[in-house]
Amino acid sequence: MPLLRIRTEIEDRPGRLASLTAALAQRGANILGLSVQLDADGVVDEFIVDVPRGGPDARALAEALGAAGGTRTAVLPARPHELVDEPTRALALAARLRAEPHAVPEILGELLRADEARWDAPGDEDPDRRDLLVPVRGRSVRLRRAGLPFTATEAARADALVRAALPAAPRPSASRRIALRDGTQVVVRPVEPRDGDAVRALHERCSLDSRRMRYFSPKPYPPRRSFEAASSIRMKPPVRRLRP
Repeated sequence: MPLLRIRTEIEDRPGRLASLTAALAQRGANILGLSVQLDADGVVDEFIVDVPRGGPDARALAEALGAAGGTRTAVLPARPHELVDEPTRALALAARLRAEPHAVPEILGELLRADEARWDAPGDEDPDRRDLLVPVRGRSVRLRRAGLPFTATEAARADALVRAALPAAPRPSASRRIALRDGTQVVVRPVEPRDGDAVRALHERCSLDSRRMRYFSPKPYPPRRSFEAASSIRMKPPVRRLRP
């Protein structure tokens, strides 16, 4: 039996999905897969169905769904491998992306079943197309698909795949070089535990007056734990605790 992928928009109201499934059943279409996606204009229902040979064609199914409340219905041929469980498919693609980070466009295109997937370039904008741009570490992958506009849910899936599988872009160095008034060049960077001995020696060379002006006390040098605390605050990620 031929497989078809059907996508239609409906109002987000109770009973609408039941009306669509009933309309498909009346035409002999067997639903093998169903997903509900959100979009800016409402809810998009997607079905993968098989129909008996000699049964209703794509136009007849679109008309049946239109009578049941569906709008902007698209009916396209589907292939058997598209029946795989979507979470399983996404996990497999994430593992592949970690192993092949250079293949981002190809993998994103497979995730969303795009007709075309490539790195975005200047001049690619086309007001007559509803392309999807997926940010990837300062660049973008442009996806195109005929007949089935991308939904907000699909955009979120693509973004989540990239974030989960690819390492985050390295943060810019916090160190910087500055020039003092006398022309001396110095490097300013965050303090680290290894700096403790050098800072202690620096303070020991200072006079009591200098220390008093710095700390408002004659303390000889900052304690070592202050360096460790500063380093841990800078390096450790925040921890979120959930209360029951």
